[in-house]
Amino acid sequence: MWDLDDAVGYSGGEDDNYDWDYELTRSVSWREFLVAELDGRLIGMVVLIDVRHEESHYWGEEAPTDSWAIDIWIGSAEHRSKGFGTEMMRQALARCFDVHGANRVLIDPLQSNSRAIAFYRRLGFQDEGPRRFGNDDCLVMRLRADEYPFHVSTQFEIGTVGLVRSSRTEPDDDSWDDETSRIEMISPFDERSLKGLESFSHCIVVYVFDRAEWDDSRMSRHPRGNKDWPEVGIFAQRAKDRPNRLGVTVCRILQVTGQEIHVASLDAIDGTPVVDIKPWMVEFGPRGEVSQPRWASELMKDHW
Repeated sequence: MWDLDDAVGYSGGEDDNYDWDYELTRSVSWREFLVAELDGRLIGMVVLIDVRHEESHYWGEEAPTDSWAIDIWIGSAEHRSKGFGTEMMRQALARCFDVHGANRVLIDPLQSNSRAIAFYRRLGFQDEGPRRFGNDDCLVMRLRADEYPFHVSTQFEIGTVGLVRSSRTEPDDDSWDDETSRIEMISPFDERSLKGLESFSHCIVVYVFDRAEWDDSRMSRHPRGNKDWPEVGIFAQRAKDRPNRLGVTVCRILQVTGQEIHVASLDAIDGTPVVDIKPWMVEFGPRGEVSQPRWASELMKDHW
């Protein structure tokens, strides 16, 4: 098997050989296998390990609770030095940080494997120090989530900056120009945050559909449930039941007074949380010809 060839064995050491036939049949909560394939061929394997709960206590009886470790095997020589290992590690690190909630990832190349050590350092790993595992003299290296240059969090916190005050209290679809609306800013966003906004004719309001719901059954649908219109994906329509429940509207600014913005054409109901406001600038508008399908024009005919 390819994980026993000279290069891979040298990278892993004497204590790093897996009984794959046995291990792949086991499902344990502290480990995840990732398989790398190219054109349907196995070219590598990554194992993610919760070091605190791993059953052999390889990393010690008092291993930290926020750490995961990575074991990686690259396949035959023809697939090495082509960037596959880097991509495997990036995906593995993303799983550790974003899915498993690790704050730190550990790895333990042999001290003699300068090529592997250089590879991990390029990814941002820092040396923690030498350590002997069984018969192997290794260099323990670690990468914290806040040190990883490619780390992208999958969760963000968004705070409310204001509230919509509207004459409409129910989320009906059409005739929004019949309504009057204003945005009341909330602390700490006082009149200072709105200074200069009155110089613009329009603003972009980003708000939350706080009464909407999302689940995977809404991934695609007929807009407004109208089967005369084609089924399209959630990102090809403006339905309020969206993954992050965010709405965006360009509004006409009527007046800015103190901590309030009076606007027209805001299709958000009374009490809607506002999370951002930006001035509309002509240069950020569409560049080039604008087109849309016929169903979109039919849907929007009475919206305003």
